[in-house]
Amino acid sequence: MKDPFFIEPLPWLVKATQPLADYFSLPTLPIHVHEVFASALLYSVIYYPVSPLLSRLIVGRKYLDLPRKRKINWDAHVVSLVQSTLINALALWVMFVDEERSQMDWQARMWGYTGAAGMIQGLAAGYFLWDLVVTSCNMDVFGFGTLAHAISALFVYSLGFEISPETGAILAPTGVMRFATDASTVPTWLAVTYLISNLTLNSLNFYWFVMMIHAVRKRFQPAKSTDKPAQIESSSTKAYARSGQPRVRRRKA
Repeated sequence: MKDPFFIEPLPWLVKATQPLADYFSLPTLPIHVHEVFASALLYSVIYYPVSPLLSRLIVGRKYLDLPRKRKINWDAHVVSLVQSTLINALALWVMFVDEERSQMDWQARMWGYTGAAGMIQGLAAGYFLWDLVVTSCNMDVFGFGTLAHAISALFVYSLGFEISPETGAILAPTGVMRFATDASTVPTWLAVTYLISNLTLNSLNFYWFVMMIHAVRKRFQPAKSTDKPAQIESSSTKAYARSGQPRVRRRKA
């Protein structure tokens, strides 16, 4: 299936990206890089001004009264919601309508390429490009963990252009396997990059999941009372004051 994106690849952008794609062996990046930037621009517009405007219309003063950090976090979550909904809907659409993909086996789907699948990858990479920029500009809000997540995710989705040859899944293996040997391996930098990125992403996901469970549990646990003796002392003093009797102080033994 051809790339269904409504904007054709821009020749000047393809030419500008080609040296970088050749250096890092990303053969399909130049024909999808315009989708990366277009989606990053879309998410930027949603982040501002769409999210603040809709939030004011829907929740009113509750949004306006939020401090700066809470507003930034809220707007970023709005973008994340839109992105996850959009990318899942488009991915399901491609799964059902891409006839070229339906003829592939599981190995061809892993290593192969179609224009529609490349579009989905470009749109996803654009979100993490936006995420990296916003996180870098608001480190006091998101912290180092979110920055590491944005960098790792952008690396993983960008390197996906490396494993998907532009010729497609059927044509690519023709004659190539003659040169395969037992010593054939992927480049060390590629293996290390995938290893570090996936370790970072999975570690952060586990850490954030634990923190979410901890936050939910706090909502159902009663607060510990530490000022009970002080309250009793205060109540006793007020009672003596109302009765007009002098308060008797006991001497410690």
